[in-house]
Amino acid sequence: MDTLGPNEIQLESADRDGSRIEININVGSEIDPFFEETTFWAEYDADLSSVPEGILMIPAVANIAPLVWALDGRLYVDTLDTTFADTLSEVQCTLADFYPEIGFNGGELVIANRTREKDPQTTDAACLFSGGVDSIATHVRHLDRSPCLISIHGADVRPENVDGWNRVKQDIERYCNRHDASYSVAQSNFRSQFDGVLLMAEFGKDIVANWWGGVQHGLGLTGLCAPFCYSQGIEELLIASTHTEGFDQPWGSHPDIDNRITWSGTSVSHDGYELTRQDKVELIADHAQAEDKNIHIRSCYRSEAGDNCSRCEKCCRTIVGLEIAGVDPRKYGFDVSDETFTHIQKSLENGDWSIGYDEVFMWENLQQQASEVTNFPDSGMETFANWLEHQEFSQIRKRASASHLYEDRLLFLVRLAPNPIYKRLRTFV
Repeated sequence: MDTLGPNEIQLESADRDGSRIEININVGSEIDPFFEETTFWAEYDADLSSVPEGILMIPAVANIAPLVWALDGRLYVDTLDTTFADTLSEVQCTLADFYPEIGFNGGELVIANRTREKDPQTTDAACLFSGGVDSIATHVRHLDRSPCLISIHGADVRPENVDGWNRVKQDIERYCNRHDASYSVAQSNFRSQFDGVLLMAEFGKDIVANWWGGVQHGLGLTGLCAPFCYSQGIEELLIASTHTEGFDQPWGSHPDIDNRITWSGTSVSHDGYELTRQDKVELIADHAQAEDKNIHIRSCYRSEAGDNCSRCEKCCRTIVGLEIAGVDPRKYGFDVSDETFTHIQKSLENGDWSIGYDEVFMWENLQQQASEVTNFPDSGMETFANWLEHQEFSQIRKRASASHLYEDRLLFLVRLAPNPIYKRLRTFV
């Protein structure tokens, strides 16, 4: 097209090179600040030579479309699988219901050629696999189906962090060897292509967590897998639930989103929504003990080394969950000492961790479960459990929010600042 409007994006055709695709993104002036990179890329452990263009375009469209909807923009795509295009309309309606303040019901997807691809021979299942509690629980639940495990380099470990990813990969490969599971890796800038700080500044007050967790998570991860699934004949792609039906806040990976996603040959299933996170921890512990297999749980998203820091909120929450399940967290990849539970208590008391509604929900579940346990693997957990029983997590969340007020004010300034000033402000956020 000759000219691009300020709220418009044009995706050029996919440049395919064996197992890698690159898609140039032409971005209008008003949407451009939200992009860190204007070339989308993804690389797979598979030959993509037989994958149709309409499928190759799905990863980029899946990750960019929600931003276009939120900004009431227009996305131009030359070719797209018609089954997936119909999926997007349903996902858009769900996001609009989840976030009426943002108005995801705006925007337009302009597709020049809707293609109905011939379904490949599909019989197999696959499972998105990070090595964390949710994905391990989903794999254990479906062991009889022998699903292929798909890990994404670029979801929580940035693409350029090769050393950190190698550590993650080693742990996942060790898990796969012990469970005789097939394993594949997809790499992409699907998350890092966006400016997460600016997205938070623009939409953060209306989203439960951040753009990634609250919006992009389900559609972005599953859509990224489309070329691989088509090439390998994957009939069903499993994505583990983050939350359970008792959590009443919107989230980017949810049955109302994930279970609607489909493309030629593949449908997506949101797995384990009936289970709490603690249910999953206990499922993993029972499986490890029954099979006499060591399982390394990768919970940490803070450590750039790819291991568990055993100090952040998520690591500590997982340590507490394992203690409640009656197993030693050290056998599951965590460092625990006499000081660990004092650290957890002080961090919660002082508001050191950012605590959202989802964390409140999970800590309250742990609080209830801990009250029913009399013996823990570590004596320090007994003291912590006594303290935990009497806490009001709504108040803990307020203290945490107050301690992070400085960051919130900076985000407000970021949203108002001209681009050159913003580039300097963001280094402090």
